[in-house]
Amino acid sequence: MAPKAILVHNASAGTREPSKEQLIALIEGAGYHVKYRNSKAPDLEAKLDKQGDLVVAAGGDGTIAKVAKILLSKPEQGSPLAILPIGTANNIALSLGITEAPEALVPRWNETPLRKLSH
Repeated sequence: MAPKAILVHNASAGTREPSKEQLIALIEGAGYHVKYRNSKAPDLEAKLDKQGDLVVAAGGDGTIAKVAKILLSKPEQGSPLAILPIGTANNIALSLGITEAPEALVPRWNETPLRKLSH
């Protein structure tokens, strides 16, 4: 059974590319079953209660921070966070050394070691 990735996406971030459909196809191409969540949904925190094997935040700094705060408030769930920087500034991703496009990042997820971060 394919691992499950929950994609939290801000469709209005940056240049609005890649699209929802492109991101889903990219992540599915890496072997994941994708559940899509809009980053602006009022029930996002509740939707992340049923996490997958991986939570993916695709957007700018606001989206990344929002998802990270939700995950930090639920440490018992333990799903790792993958960041796809598609915003304008992407300061959080840059500070973590995440500088490549989603097309380059996603195929390497299974070979990239996890890092623990302190908030």
